Amino acid sequence: MTSLTLLVPSYNEEKQLTASICYYLSYLRHLKELKDFEIIICVNGSTDKTADIARRLAKKYKEVRYIITHRKGIGIAMKLGITYATKDIITYMPGDGEIEA
Repeated sequence: MTSLTLLVPSYNEEKQLTASICYYLSYLRHLKELKDFEIIICVNGSTDKTADIARRLAKKYKEVRYIITHRKGIGIAMKLGITYATKDIITYMPGDGEIEA
C-alpha cells in the first residue's frame, strides 16, 4: 500500500474550491490501494477569499492542509507544495474542479 500527497494549486478559486476539495476527499477515501493521503491546497497570489476557504477546509478535514504564498503562478504553487509534501507519491489536481469524474 502507498501514501499520496495531492497538491491543489489555487488562484482565486473561492467559488469552486470547496466543491473540488470535497470531491477529491470522497474519491481518495474510497481508494483501497491508499494507506494514507493528504491534500495540500497551495494558495498562490489569490486576491479573493480562497485563503480563508482553504483555512476552513483544513480546520474541518484532518487530511487537508494549506500553504499560502503571495506570488502568482502554478509553478510557484507546485514547488512550494512539494516542499511540504509528506507522502510517498505526489500528484496534483486543479483547484477549479475542471475534471470529469
